[in-house]
Amino acid sequence: MFTSSCAALQTSPFPGDSSVPSDLSITLARTACHGKCPIYKLSIKADGSIVFDGERFTQTGGRAEDKISAEKVKQLIAEFKNADYFSFKNSYALDNCPQAATDMSTVKTSIQINNREKAISHYLGCSEGNGKPLGFPQALTDLENKIDEIAETKRWIEERK
Repeated sequence: MFTSSCAALQTSPFPGDSSVPSDLSITLARTACHGKCPIYKLSIKADGSIVFDGERFTQTGGRAEDKISAEKVKQLIAEFKNADYFSFKNSYALDNCPQAATDMSTVKTSIQINNREKAISHYLGCSEGNGKPLGFPQALTDLENKIDEIAETKRWIEERK
């Protein structure tokens, strides 16, 4: 007798080995806030190529390109897998937010891997009231920051001294 479940049908898009799927595409975008939050978009492909597009409040305005190592690409895949990215909601906004700040930015991330895609919009202005974030998994914020770290985004954002 054949039985199946939704869980069995939803196989992980992440490779079981250390390969990098050729369709890999990762994006991260940070939007405006009421202030001088850096506004930019970042995309990373399977071959490690990075495209940065600085819109406002970035050291590099416009397009910049670079490349990261295969090891860093594999690290990014592992970060998405460890965060359980495909289990997150598609949007984390002000709904069910005890205390909201309406002047914060939104972080938009996405991944395409092994013919599966997921995108998340994450508004940063929700808190418990004492500055502690609420309403979204901490692993999502950690992942957003890790993408910036691995791509070394700060080289295009921060002023050089």
